[in-house]
Amino acid sequence: MPTEELFHSIDEFIESVTSNDHFLKIFYSNIRSIKAGGKFQELKHKLAQLNYPDIIVLTETWLREGEEVLFQIPDYTLFSVVRNNKRGGGIIAYVRKFLDCDIFSQFTCETNFHQILSLSIK
Repeated sequence: MPTEELFHSIDEFIESVTSNDHFLKIFYSNIRSIKAGGKFQELKHKLAQLNYPDIIVLTETWLREGEEVLFQIPDYTLFSVVRNNKRGGGIIAYVRKFLDCDIFSQFTCETNFHQILSLSIK
């Protein structure tokens, strides 16, 4: 039985998702150094194209303690876990301020091997 295509192009899909306020919209990217070569500006441009998702999750931010404050996005609360003991790693989550969100600290940690950022959205 053939499946019916819901969208004919990626642009049609993006238009459908970004224009619908009934969905929680989440954007994820392995950014591989948010500080490198204009990536933060490129990210903000992409978010505008996507009509600003409700939650943005970035991995491999490569930030150190205290640097995350340089990467704020208006109307979002920033949560982060950084890797201080070696290069790479790091997670940032931006959550729209209208969402009631807190760090779930019991499951948020940074070790030599991984970082975990857990959030509770009520």
